[in-house]
Amino acid sequence: MRVALLALPLLLGTTLLARADTKAEPPGKPPAPAGKVPMTLVPCLPGEDDLRLAPLDGEPVVCWGKGCMQLVEREPATLVAPPPDHPAWPGPRAEVVERDGKTMICLAADCSPVGAKLATRVAGERKRSAAEKAPASLAATADRKVVVVADEAWNVAADKRMKLKKPASYTGREDTPNVVDVEVAGNLLVVSWSNCAGPCTVAQLVDDGGKNRGRSVEGGGPVFQLDDKRFVVMSEYAQIHVFDLAGKPLGSLQLGAEPNSAQSVALDDSNIGVLREDGDHAHRLTVVSVFEDSALRIRVERFLPDCAP
Repeated sequence: MRVALLALPLLLGTTLLARADTKAEPPGKPPAPAGKVPMTLVPCLPGEDDLRLAPLDGEPVVCWGKGCMQLVEREPATLVAPPPDHPAWPGPRAEVVERDGKTMICLAADCSPVGAKLATRVAGERKRSAAEKAPASLAATADRKVVVVADEAWNVAADKRMKLKKPASYTGREDTPNVVDVEVAGNLLVVSWSNCAGPCTVAQLVDDGGKNRGRSVEGGGPVFQLDDKRFVVMSEYAQIHVFDLAGKPLGSLQLGAEPNSAQSVALDDSNIGVLREDGDHAHRLTVVSVFEDSALRIRVERFLPDCAP
């Protein structure tokens, strides 16, 4: 099986390269057509809806159906076997489990029970997931102080649902926002708020006491761990926000100007892969390096047209 390649004109700036004709033309006569337009082969993607971005040995892999293509900088694309699943947060992460008829929060072998109210809410979520044949939406912070059930955050010690506060960026002159998602980032929560039908998601970091940490940022994209000291919050506009585990903002980079379907993963502890739509019949793969001082730089970009636009 070969990697699909698509022939495209090679562009420099906005001018097509062409072989110059050495024969002079008479004055006033238009020049003769140049030779063949130079072409280059680039990888193309099947026009499918299930494209998946994954890391493999620090480089991006794009999968579709049963096929996967690894795209290494300055090297030809190669077909590879589907990479193993890569969790968004590979570091220590607590889990909500059932043991001996009790709802427990476990970090490795260290487990502690939850209160009656939270246990009832967890049971309700498990019942919903079984009825809908979908995974239960359950998570817990690494310090086991907060459990997330769907879009609700529960304080474990108080055995009650936390009252999340809207970000200060909402002044009151806008429509009232609602919580649309809650994700765990170490000991913190990333709470997504929205007050419109279109892309306008705002992400706010929240500590285990329910206090908002710092200013909100554009949100709506994936949340994932970069290394053992930093994590990433992506926006709907492919904007990258890097934070330390205490919630301090370290750096950001805007990749897109319009909302589009994008996937993002940590390729390793210092590189991020972003696959986003580029028009109606193409995608753009960007690899962004995150340095030790958390400066962000685009390492490489590859244009990937659909094989059959």
